[in-house]
Order: sequence, then C-alpha cells, then structure tokens
Amino acid sequence: MASAAVSPAFQDLIKSIPAFHTNGKLPTAADFDWALHPGGSTIITGVEQAMNLTTDHLLASYEIYVKYGNSSSATIMAVMDRLRQLGERRENVVACAFGPGISLEMMLLRRPRKVDDQVDDQVDGLLTEDVD
Repeated sequence: MASAAVSPAFQDLIKSIPAFHTNGKLPTAADFDWALHPGGSTIITGVEQAMNLTTDHLLASYEIYVKYGNSSSATIMAVMDRLRQLGERRENVVACAFGPGISLEMMLLRRPRKVDDQVDDQVDGLLTEDVD
C-alpha cells in the first residue's frame, strides 16, 4: 500500500522542479539513485516494482535493511550514508521515507560535483566550504 503512494509523489516532485522540464520530456524514476527508507522487504520490492527500478537503484536501501533491519524513518540517514560510501553513481538521488499510516516524505538531492580546484575542500567525498 505504501509503495502505491510513491509514484504520484515522485511525479509531483519532478514536475515541481523547472530544471527538469527540458526537451519536453521529464526524467523517469530510473534516472536517479534512490535512498528509500527500508521499512521492510515488502516496501522495498513494492517500490522497485511500482517505479520500474532495478536492485541497483535501491542497492543502499537493500544493504541497510539486510544489515540493520527497519529502524523507523530515521533509517533513511543510514541509507544516504551508504550511498555516499558507494561513490560515483547517478547525479541525483531521490530520498523517500515513510511515517505512520501512509505518510510519505520525498525530496530530490544532487550529489556534489568534484572539481579539481575543490579537491582540498573535500572531506570523505563531501564538499565543504568556509563560512565567514
């Protein structure tokens, strides 16, 4: 049931971001990595099927679920950390977490780009910047 709510939320999210309105064609779910709250194997496989994703798109979610199980919606942070550890992948990540009942939170994240002159400002794959 929760997986059925993901497709409409994803479509609304993509339509709300003008940068994705290019060439008259919106990106599909498969164009992104997914940081999905691993609320159980039924949720992960349900979203995989509903969104026409592969195991690779949800690799971090599967790994965290197998290793730690469902630790409520806060598990999304462990999934995002695992995605970071996996290194260079797709440029954008859809983060999706579930709450009580059929509540859903979804956001689109962009991975930082590595730029030669910013290498010194990177810590463990994340870009940092000085704040005055």
